[in-house]
Amino acid sequence: MIAALLALYAVTAVALPAGQSVDLPQAASGSPGSNAALPTSLALSRRGSLAMIVHSTTRDERFETRLIVIRADGTRVAVPPPPASVISSISQNGAANFAGVALADDGTPFATMAIAFSGAYSGEDEGVLIWNGTNWRNPLAGRALPIDPKNATIAAAETPAHFVCNGNYTYTFGSPDDAAGNPHYLENQTAAVDATEMTSLGYGEATAMRDGFVVGFSAALGLIEYGQPHPSTALEWTGGQRTALGPGVAYGVNAAGVAVGDDEASYGANGKPTLWRNGRAIRLTDAPGSAYAIADDGTIVGVAGGRAFLVRGVDTARTIVLLDSLVERGWHITGAYAIAAGGRILAIGNRDGGAPGVLLLDPKP
Repeated sequence: MIAALLALYAVTAVALPAGQSVDLPQAASGSPGSNAALPTSLALSRRGSLAMIVHSTTRDERFETRLIVIRADGTRVAVPPPPASVISSISQNGAANFAGVALADDGTPFATMAIAFSGAYSGEDEGVLIWNGTNWRNPLAGRALPIDPKNATIAAAETPAHFVCNGNYTYTFGSPDDAAGNPHYLENQTAAVDATEMTSLGYGEATAMRDGFVVGFSAALGLIEYGQPHPSTALEWTGGQRTALGPGVAYGVNAAGVAVGDDEASYGANGKPTLWRNGRAIRLTDAPGSAYAIADDGTIVGVAGGRAFLVRGVDTARTIVLLDSLVERGWHITGAYAIAAGGRILAIGNRDGGAPGVLLLDPKP
């Protein structure tokens, strides 16, 4: 069921530095059937800060990325790139670029750094860094890792000391004999960090965390190629225990452990926006897309049929409300990917048929 309401959100188009652009998620194109993963170049904190990875509009051999953080009060910070002395804790191979970002609740940025290398073979080393407002540091340096992947990426964060990272075995030499009959052999792994303790959550990839709950998926993605398609299972971890929610990918979770995502049977296929509660999968709409985030009050945002939607937490009927109907006429909202505690929504869209861009939707007083 789809509803239309009065304009209840003010829209702010986020300005980018001159000559810079940001990679937008696939679903922002408005293609009705496109299921896109959470954007790695954008993040919204629970307190409303926004982080963006931007790059020059023309990519060339000098391709460089920059990290910009916009605080909830509108203060804009151009975060300096990590110095070589910190990058060397990840790789000695060369220049680094921002490849992913996550924000702790207070707006502290975590970044995935990618360092390209070449020689007998080429690729990228990846590692996780955190910015404390003055300096970059490697929060994984010196830890006895409970997992053995060569690369690490940031998945989600709640505080500077409490976060989740994913790892892969890209540059490991695998054994076909060991892989036979084991679909999780050298599959990507995930681990949770809490202060000085790092706990392996096992195979799978985390996408979000909240108050002891971590969600994500397993699709046998890793070193060994098992052919297409990859069956995908939505996962939730709590207390170090992994629970399979059912077919799909989980992208968001709230403090009650209610998860949202989509029910795609194979990774990258079209699924339908789905909520998982108390072991039960609830399809939110038959339109293709995904639910990407859920607030503690139960409000859900996502994409369905190439249009951004919202489900109000107080609505027990879980009515799909198109965000186009909640903003001033002329705005076309194609994607909604995160929601802050105060109701701010991170979205993608355009006005009057213009080019798509990053939007912040704030509830009107």
